[in-house]
Amino acid sequence: MESNSQTMKKHSAGILIALQLAVLAAGQQQSKMFCFTGSCYSVHEEATNFPTAKTACDAYGGHLMTMRSMPADFLRSLSGEIRKRSFWIGLYLPRGRCVDDLKKLRGFRWVTGGESTEFSNWKETPFTCEESCVSVSEEVRWQQRSCLEKADGFWCEYNYSRACNPQVLQNASFQYAGVPIKELMAVPLGTVGLLSTGYKYYCANRSSGNAEWLQAPWSCQHELGGCSSGCEMEGSQPKCICPEGQLLQENRVTCEIPDPCRGNPCEHICVPERDSYRCLCREGYTLDKGGSKCRDVDECKQGHVCHPSQACTNTPGSYRCDCRPGFELVDGKCEDVDECSSAPCEQECQNTAGGYQCSCFEGYARNAKGDCVVYCNSSQCPPECDPNFQDSCTCPNGYIIDEENGSYVCLDIDECDSQTYCDQLCSNTFGSYICSCTDGFQLHSDGFNCFPIDDEGSGFTTLPTVFTVTATPTANVTTVKVVILPSVLLGIIACVLVVTILVALLVICIVKRKRKQHASLNSKDDS
Repeated sequence: MESNSQTMKKHSAGILIALQLAVLAAGQQQSKMFCFTGSCYSVHEEATNFPTAKTACDAYGGHLMTMRSMPADFLRSLSGEIRKRSFWIGLYLPRGRCVDDLKKLRGFRWVTGGESTEFSNWKETPFTCEESCVSVSEEVRWQQRSCLEKADGFWCEYNYSRACNPQVLQNASFQYAGVPIKELMAVPLGTVGLLSTGYKYYCANRSSGNAEWLQAPWSCQHELGGCSSGCEMEGSQPKCICPEGQLLQENRVTCEIPDPCRGNPCEHICVPERDSYRCLCREGYTLDKGGSKCRDVDECKQGHVCHPSQACTNTPGSYRCDCRPGFELVDGKCEDVDECSSAPCEQECQNTAGGYQCSCFEGYARNAKGDCVVYCNSSQCPPECDPNFQDSCTCPNGYIIDEENGSYVCLDIDECDSQTYCDQLCSNTFGSYICSCTDGFQLHSDGFNCFPIDDEGSGFTTLPTVFTVTATPTANVTTVKVVILPSVLLGIIACVLVVTILVALLVICIVKRKRKQHASLNSKDDS
């Protein structure tokens, strides 16, 4: 197998063209290059006349661009580059000739010789027998003009017989003689392909006669073999070298200062320190004992991070201050919400910091459901009567309505008088009663029966257990009931008696009528 240096010698002509293009690019404002199969075209944006432009292209291995046949893709690219400017192409009217409209090139010749063409795009060709040249302008129109006038630039054409396939190097960028290639279908010998990973490839002519991509480094005589710093030959093989303190990377062409943080175990931030490194954490985190992992800081446990009226919530790497229940954010501060403004209570409401309290009017108390009901804390209290029906009155549970001195009163019922509510001992209370047991007995869970305590040989005497059958008035007020008055009861009894008498009289009349009918039928039969 031949060495890289031998391979480079076989395409020295391609290197010469690349070097010539580099010199040309240094002297002209060469913006970009387009490559197609067999040809590359470079645009030079420098105002000059036709002879100067022709000499520049010829001197560096090319010629002014000929347009015998133009690919559609290239014409679109060319049109986009012109943008209301004019560029010299390799078409001219020789001295001693006149314009001939009957010919496709109107008597003009290509700088490479000949008048054959498959493409023409004349703008206008006024008759003349003086030496004239052609420039292209907007819409790639050919315009005849004096060769000594200055155009905005010129196009050079470089032909080659061997090329590399750019599609082989996927997602690569390409340069030819240091000039970026914008659009390409093929690239000539001497083209450099650069991958995003830093690897470089060179389009070279191999012994087989085919153009192939060679991985850098290649011959040190051309662009330092693709090396970023220096190139030297070890025998017949090129090798990239790096300055002191730098190392050659895996791509074999790039030199970099050793990075101690490369491949480090730091979870957040790595700070290089000479030949070592140090791990840091982002704000809101702290290093763990291992020195590489980061754990969240609970700012809420540090205290005084939020206003006293706010609640602190820890979040990853930070914290959040929220208003406590019963408060709302007003102008950046938490202010108490007046819940009483929405009337949440049945009777009275008192606003408190972060909440509210419900209470009842005097003479009322809250029952187990939280409702305010009439409350009596004595053996006698006034009832609640309907203002529209004075005889319709109610008393609290455990009280009975009675009449004293022409007015109604509610009297406490002594449930213990009936001796049926408790098994042994009974104590009357306002609106209720309490069952208990004698010594040696314990009250059952039903609150009524007492059962003996099994304390054989223990010498332990259990005190009487007290059980409240209904909630005491101080803790709960039972619902009230409607009581029927004696006068109303007498009226009901009288009505019942009258109805009974009427029904009896009706039955007697019906019986007498049936007897008469029966007697009449019997007399008819006898006759």
